[in-house]
Amino acid sequence: MPENAGLRAFRADGLVTVITGGAQGIGLACATLFTEAGAQVVLLDSNAGALEAAGARLPQAKARLLDVADEAAVEGAFAAIAAEHGRIDVLVNNAGLAIRKPSLELSLADWNAVVAVNLTGAFLCARAAARHMTARGGSIVNTASIMGLSGGGLYPNISYQATKVAWST
Repeated sequence: MPENAGLRAFRADGLVTVITGGAQGIGLACATLFTEAGAQVVLLDSNAGALEAAGARLPQAKARLLDVADEAAVEGAFAAIAAEHGRIDVLVNNAGLAIRKPSLELSLADWNAVVAVNLTGAFLCARAAARHMTARGGSIVNTASIMGLSGGGLYPNISYQATKVAWST
């Protein structure tokens, strides 16, 4: 990849960077940026097909299938990453789920699925990463959304908006 001129100011050389929801969208864009900036990137995602495609696009990145709402799986994944790389320096907590339905049609199961990924999953990943950062420091970035501040208007997605405002405040 040719170096982006803006990356001269943003370097992450050697930083072990874990990105949840890293196989597509904002997560993949972050993974691409961190990779170009010299980081050792680990992509975590629950979508096996997207993870495979992202791994092909960023062959220097490691890719791991993970459901961020599964506490044991999260603990195991972060322990394995820390053991393999010797540390975790950065977590981009980006995994997210949106179920677009009007509030009156949104089931409790749909609500709980969004909360499990967007809030519980973000908490579990931050906690697991922080355990590996306390001795040397590190950074955790939680991806929020303007939808958490502006409401939905014509975009009916109350569970997504509620979970994203939680990271915006």
